[in-house]
Amino acid sequence: MKITLFAAIFVLAFSAIISAQMTQLEADSMCNISAYVIDKDPRGLNVRTKPNGKSKVIGKIPFNLDGTVVDVIGVDGKWLKIGNAKNVDDENVFSKRGWVYAPLLAISTKKDDSDGDTVNAYEMPSKGNAVIAKLPAFEEYKLESCFESWVKIVIPQEKGSIFGWLPLENQCPLAWTNCS
Repeated sequence: MKITLFAAIFVLAFSAIISAQMTQLEADSMCNISAYVIDKDPRGLNVRTKPNGKSKVIGKIPFNLDGTVVDVIGVDGKWLKIGNAKNVDDENVFSKRGWVYAPLLAISTKKDDSDGDTVNAYEMPSKGNAVIAKLPAFEEYKLESCFESWVKIVIPQEKGSIFGWLPLENQCPLAWTNCS
C-alpha cells in the first residue's frame, strides 16, 4: 500500500513538472508579431527573466520618442516574451530574450487591401469569429496578449474597455508611420 501511494505521488509530481515545462515551451512559441514601446519611463522599459514584475531585470529598452520596435515571440498572461528590439534607425537596442508587461507595448491599426475606412476587431483570433468592433485605421492600441500572428488589444469604450483580436494584415508595429 505504501509503495502504491509513493508511486502515485511520484507520478503526479513528475506530471506536474512535465506540464510546467510544456507550458513554458508553449509560451516560448505562441507569438510571432511586432509592436512598439509606449513606456515613457526615462530609465527604459524593464525586460525581466520571468513573466512577472518581481523577477530579475536583465535589461532595459531605452525610450525613444521616434519609436522602438520589439519582436514578440511568446506570451504568458499579460506578459510578452521578446527576442529583439530596434530603434527607428534599425539599430539593435536589446538583443536578448526576456519578458515585458504587455500594456507597455502597442500597435497601430492599418487598413488591408479591402474597401472601407475601418479595421475589424474579432472576438477570438480567427476571422470566423464575431466582429466585436470596427476600429479606425491608423489608431494606437495597447497590447493585452497575442496568439501566433494575432494580437489582442485593449479597445477603450465609454464605460471601460473591451478586448479584440487583430489579424497580422491589420497591425502596424511602427510608431512613426502608418504602414501604408
